[in-house]
Amino acid sequence: MITIYGVRGCEYCVKIKKVCNNLNIKYEYKDTSIIDNYNELKERLSTRIEFPCVFHNDKHIGWYTDFIQYIDKLEEGDYNNEE
Repeated sequence: MITIYGVRGCEYCVKIKKVCNNLNIKYEYKDTSIIDNYNELKERLSTRIEFPCVFHNDKHIGWYTDFIQYIDKLEEGDYNNEE
């Protein structure tokens, strides 16, 4: 499962959701203006926080460009794998 942490007003957060929708990638979007989501992200990530911040299962993928490069390397459907 892809998890995207984003923030309101972020153009790359909007773009990354469009990419996922266009490629039929299942994802969960967590708005970090909600304090519980922000605290969850801080617990998951020990480095700097930028948006959108993307995880595939428990692996931190990175940010928008990192995610685009990551999905290019995966075989179709691998990003929807729940394991």
